[in-house]
Amino acid sequence: MANSIKHILLIFFLPALLWSQTYPDARWVGGFEENPGVPGYANYMIRFTPIGPQVDTVDWGMKFESTVASFTDSTGKLLFFTNGCSVADGQGKVLADGDGLNPGELHDQVCDKVGYIAPKGAMALPSPGHPGLYYLFHLGVTYDPIWKITYGPLYFSQVDMNANGGQGAVVQKNTVVLNGALEMFTAVRHGNGRDWWIVVAEWRTNRLHQWLLSPEGLSADMVQQVGPAIGGHRIGASTFSLDGSRRPLPLRPGCGSG
Repeated sequence: MANSIKHILLIFFLPALLWSQTYPDARWVGGFEENPGVPGYANYMIRFTPIGPQVDTVDWGMKFESTVASFTDSTGKLLFFTNGCSVADGQGKVLADGDGLNPGELHDQVCDKVGYIAPKGAMALPSPGHPGLYYLFHLGVTYDPIWKITYGPLYFSQVDMNANGGQGAVVQKNTVVLNGALEMFTAVRHGNGRDWWIVVAEWRTNRLHQWLLSPEGLSADMVQQVGPAIGGHRIGASTFSLDGSRRPLPLRPGCGSG
């Protein structure tokens, strides 16, 4: 199973590995729930090293379905991670006030069973100018009788690794950034090398919502209308180009449909 994971990673993430810095994404976490008792079941950690990705089996007791984000420090030490339901430290212990992310009906249905179900639904960013403080952006999921699974709202929570005597704590949780039916969100570092841009497209419209994360916090929503409305029944995804020169655009009619 570990070798299979390595091969999959090399196929799908080689461009990102060639571009990315060693930190802060030197550790990825995850897990399998489908086949108890077989190699690879439960939790794993992928360490990105100069000789390639290395896979370790770990036992955090945290369930992962689709949502995952992690953050490492400048030495490659895993600081914290999330499965979209709770936030744990690098040893797998849930941080103080780290439970209860993405509240609502879907949280209650899935978190005790498999973990949260929003693919690409979480991302951790350092708070510019505030060492030890991190913004965890995470995407909620709702059920619609017509469209079935839809995404939104977009939240942020704050993780302060200096709090709780240096053991870390979630000091702000489930703050709504944007309500409504949304696409997957993405982020890119600002040209000043310090701040961050966060962007999400609004589903079934042509609106892009943009925020600047700076030492002053998160800016007000800046809305831009680009092209036709997003089409298709299913939710898509967006990302910046590797050099940051191209930003995400809404899916065009017929793209991602099904």
